[in-house]
Amino acid sequence: MKKVIALLSVSICLTTMTSPTTGLAQSAGHGGDGQGTQNSQFTQAYHREWKQMYGRSEKDGVSIYTGNEMVFKNNARKFSGNPFFAESAKDFLAHLESESDKSRHRCIPKLTFAGHGWGDPEGGPGLPMGGFGTGFYTDKASKKDKEYRTGWGPFGSSEARSLVDLKKLVKKKKIRFCSRCLIQIHSCNIAEDFGSELAKVSGCQVVTSAGQCAPISTFDGSLDHHWISGQDGSGIYSGFYRFTPTKDNVLWEKLGRRYIAQ
Repeated sequence: MKKVIALLSVSICLTTMTSPTTGLAQSAGHGGDGQGTQNSQFTQAYHREWKQMYGRSEKDGVSIYTGNEMVFKNNARKFSGNPFFAESAKDFLAHLESESDKSRHRCIPKLTFAGHGWGDPEGGPGLPMGGFGTGFYTDKASKKDKEYRTGWGPFGSSEARSLVDLKKLVKKKKIRFCSRCLIQIHSCNIAEDFGSELAKVSGCQVVTSAGQCAPISTFDGSLDHHWISGQDGSGIYSGFYRFTPTKDNVLWEKLGRRYIAQ
């Protein structure tokens, strides 16, 4: 039986950074700059299998974005010709349900998500989406916390959703990721626990940014798919993480400050 493999690409950032067109090279197998801890045999094999099946078709997938800034829509458009605007996590999950049936693979081979991340260098508990409690969060534990009922925290409105909701939809096969998938989160300050748990729930390889993340912009577009995660001076690691689910656990890797979106 042939394996079906996918890429889930999530892109969320606050600013656009510029860079010269030299000095950035893709490390073999993972798309990072090599300035981190990576290259386990399992994670490399996982990524290589996806590349063999879907690597030539970068727009064979779904794109979702939030926010009014054109950088988000433009970033999402690079990975799908028809990006979908989602105001909340409710819209986000509903669109994944719809696209699970529309995909020619009968599962989602790639998803790009673009929008704002968090301002806290220690990382936010998920994806804030449109803000004011409408985001896609790690769990519902913070619902009792007053601090999160109104601002950008979890469950300030009925539009919020969590990984608990995603897990239910995956179990019911209403949302279907292909048997190999990669979630690339190009978002500022995403908590490691969220990335790890998302990998576990979805079965996908997940890439997140621990710092202030942005696409690299050049005049000639030569670094069009290159993302950078900046330092904030706190001494906390602020590069990209990659989380790869196994049968029994989730492997964590540090990929460095630069990443090449697939």
